[in-house]
Amino acid sequence: SVVLAEGGTPVTVHGSGFSLASESLGYLLCRIGTTVRRARWASSSALVCNSTRTQAGEARIEVSNNAREYTSDAARLQFVSVRVLDVQPWSGPQRGSTVVSVRGRGVLPGVLRCAFGESDPSTAWSGGASRLRCESSASAVTGWVGVQLSSFHGALSSGGSFYYHADLRVSSVAPPLGPERGGTRVSVLGSGFKDAYTLRCRFDNSSSAVLARYIDESQLECVTPLHSLGAKPVLLSMNAQQYSGDDGVSFTYQAAATVSHVSPSVVLAEGGTPVTVHGSGF
Repeated sequence: SVVLAEGGTPVTVHGSGFSLASESLGYLLCRIGTTVRRARWASSSALVCNSTRTQAGEARIEVSNNAREYTSDAARLQFVSVRVLDVQPWSGPQRGSTVVSVRGRGVLPGVLRCAFGESDPSTAWSGGASRLRCESSASAVTGWVGVQLSSFHGALSSGGSFYYHADLRVSSVAPPLGPERGGTRVSVLGSGFKDAYTLRCRFDNSSSAVLARYIDESQLECVTPLHSLGAKPVLLSMNAQQYSGDDGVSFTYQAAATVSHVSPSVVLAEGGTPVTVHGSGF
């Protein structure tokens, strides 16, 4: 059986000959390793003891009806300790549904759940060695919350944090158009921006996501990727996963302009000569 090294887990001990009279007299005891705790009688074949804080590892559990002689049946408990070390991505929108990778230290005991702040826990699934994946719940407020792992044994120590943010808004982009080959440095104006290495701009579809450079809380800078012609909505993400900002603001991709020749090709250095530029894509 597996319990948390942090203690406080009710452990049901199954066997026979457990005495209700011993409980009434205060003599019904559990000994977990070297620690003795009073037991709660459930039936002649079951009693309940609360585990205490201890180091991770294995310990024997024995029972006494008289606080003197203990059983010697060598039933064992496995104590595990898990601590959240890292949460990625560290932010997500208030609407929830961010898929988060949680890295823990210790033995992961069976089915675990994740809780974000005061929300109800949700089931986690494997994300590789010492990692779990969880989906964030919705939050009524913005700000930092703790991330806690739990199992049917109880809560595990928390060590990670997650930041809930309001949806990012886009009010305008400058310039609002550029060539289809991309490479245009665009200033994105809006609200709710925070500095993060996972900041992204997206032009219409997920394949066109690019890094965003944080200027301040109301301005980002993005370089447009290669894209097809036409107006593309500009979307933003703080976690490179969930996008918002579909506020009717778009960037228009145009055919790239090319210059073939100019006429006249010789003009006065004094200036003022009209020059006609010939090419395509104007």
